[in-house]
Amino acid sequence: MAIGLGLGLAAGPASAAVTGDPVRLDSGEVSGAWRENAAVRAYLGIPFAAPPVGDLRWRPPR
Repeated sequence: MAIGLGLGLAAGPASAAVTGDPVRLDSGEVSGAWRENAAVRAYLGIPFAAPPVGDLRWRPPR
């Protein structure tokens, strides 16, 4: 029985991130990917604003 359990775990389904339909934004399109262990789609690498450093500190985002 232990051998069968070990083989079942070793041959389990492989989880891969599958990209979804792109989302259209004013600045272009971005595609998300389903995360392996969560029921959410992740959108990575989206530039939001300039980092608030130097003279941009305490000012509205650009």
